[in-house]
Amino acid sequence: TNKLNNNNPSNNNNNARNTAIEAARRHALLTELLSRKQNPQQLLYTLHAISTSNSGRDLDRLVTNPKLHAQLIHLVMRMDPFCPGVDGGSGIRELQVIRRADRKAKLDRTNSKAKTKVKIDESAIQHKEQIKYIAPTQPFFQYQIADAYLHLIITLISSNSILSVSAVRAIWTLLTDFGGKWMEAEMRRQEERRKWRRRRRVMQRKRRELEKQQQLKLKMQESLVKRFKSDDVTESTLSSSTPPPAAVSVEKLTELGNEKEEDNDVLEEEPEGERVVPGMSGLTVDFVKDVFFSNDKKGDDTNTPEEEIICSDRLASGRVQRLLLTLLNIFRLCPRSKSDLLREISNNFPHYKTCPPALYQWYSHVCLQLLHLVPTMEGPIMSMFVDKALDMDVEIKIDDKGGVFLDDSGNGNEGDGEFFNGMPDELVTSSPMPKKRSFQHLSHEGITTPTSNVALDTTAEDESDHINEIAERLDTLMTVLYEHIIQATAFSPDSLSEAMMAAVNARRMYRHLDEVFDKKVRTTDRSKFVQFVFFVLFGRENDALEAVGRLMAKREKMKEIKNEALDVDLFNQMDPLYRGFSAKLIDVFFNPSYAGDVPRQTVVCYLASFVSRATYVCPETV
Repeated sequence: TNKLNNNNPSNNNNNARNTAIEAARRHALLTELLSRKQNPQQLLYTLHAISTSNSGRDLDRLVTNPKLHAQLIHLVMRMDPFCPGVDGGSGIRELQVIRRADRKAKLDRTNSKAKTKVKIDESAIQHKEQIKYIAPTQPFFQYQIADAYLHLIITLISSNSILSVSAVRAIWTLLTDFGGKWMEAEMRRQEERRKWRRRRRVMQRKRRELEKQQQLKLKMQESLVKRFKSDDVTESTLSSSTPPPAAVSVEKLTELGNEKEEDNDVLEEEPEGERVVPGMSGLTVDFVKDVFFSNDKKGDDTNTPEEEIICSDRLASGRVQRLLLTLLNIFRLCPRSKSDLLREISNNFPHYKTCPPALYQWYSHVCLQLLHLVPTMEGPIMSMFVDKALDMDVEIKIDDKGGVFLDDSGNGNEGDGEFFNGMPDELVTSSPMPKKRSFQHLSHEGITTPTSNVALDTTAEDESDHINEIAERLDTLMTVLYEHIIQATAFSPDSLSEAMMAAVNARRMYRHLDEVFDKKVRTTDRSKFVQFVFFVLFGRENDALEAVGRLMAKREKMKEIKNEALDVDLFNQMDPLYRGFSAKLIDVFFNPSYAGDVPRQTVVCYLASFVSRATYVCPETV
């Protein structure tokens, strides 16, 4: 009978159909689990099973047919292993609201000194919260699922290196994504800062108007006194025939101004503990520390892991360490993925007009960490930093009178204004300054009509906010560049080897930045701040060379030179970098072939700015 059933074609078709239906059902359950993440424990076991089940043969089938399993691989690459799904995230946020309300109620009872008649068992409540809210999300926030996920990513790449492009994109997204909840809170806080600055400007403008009125009335009084004195009128007649000198006294003016300043002088921001942690589903700093990373462990602490750093302006330290180590393992398995990461960094670099300051600073910080982990990325990343800083530099304009405005043309090379860095008028082009709105001019010039005053002040205030925000991003990027240069060229004053290494590192960085200077900075005639990156680099290299010369002279006097004579001669024959930099600019100026490409007047301005500002330039160079 069994043989007959096995030989029956209809039974074989039914078995095959049932197998296909069961496989489709299980595939649907797997995709739903990866996308919704509604069962953390099952998700953890599934991630382990994908890489280890059936002695790895299931994983082989997955990576050898990437087109057939494209949907499953896409879900794996797009999954966020550090945040729970929709249900788990809403549940843990509900617990946060409950605990906040309980804390407020306890504080109210403490302030009112009211005695509670009913005693509440705190341990029972915590046990229920642990089962209902904390346990379902604990594998996400304590990195059990993240470890299994990253291990699966490395296993996939080791089996098929083609997946490294998607893996690098996924890891970099996890390193720089702060989450929608954090973005909403940050944008709301940024808008509050703008409103606060506007209130302060309105208050200051009203105060200036009152002071102007007071000054006008005082001038009128003085003119009346002079006229009456010329007509031989006594002071008693003047006091009886003229009204009081000012309708608004100085005491009232001071009282009015101080009252408004006391109300709006300080911006009340949220405490650090009540701010949202990036990448943690909208949870606050104190809640995350208290629930998932509380330091109430007992016993021997010798084997305890490193303390987790939880802040509102950066991702958790455990998350960052795991992702950076994963990137290093990917580079070890697939070295060409470094170029893929550089492309992702460049394409996803946040825009300085729309990105919050904390996210912009974090993105720059992560790029700087990559420089220390992967030294071969130093040149491309530093060149990209200089390029991004130059975009912000040329957009902020400063005219001859000190007014600051934004460049509406979007191109730093169009139009003529103050040519560069406060140079003398003889070196500046004679074409007139384009008439652009300036918030300093609009706020200080006298405007007669109240309607135009309000409209122009509103426009100036909006532009003032944009200028301040762009300046903050520029400061962040320039600080990152300065920190890296100073750290790479740091040396002890009494160590010859460290001073030599600092000089070598400075020359290495100059080789990276020389190309971006020739292509971008030298062709830009309104760069005001980016040039100081090169000034700092030349100064650090000059200090290192001076230390080398001093220490070598000291060694010669003590007759302790052994096998370092070759290095001594090499360093004694090397000119500082700034001399080669100055010679290159002079050659460009005297070369007629550069006339059509780069205005030679721009090169002279850069050279004059460098020589006049750098204190370490020797007299021979000048």
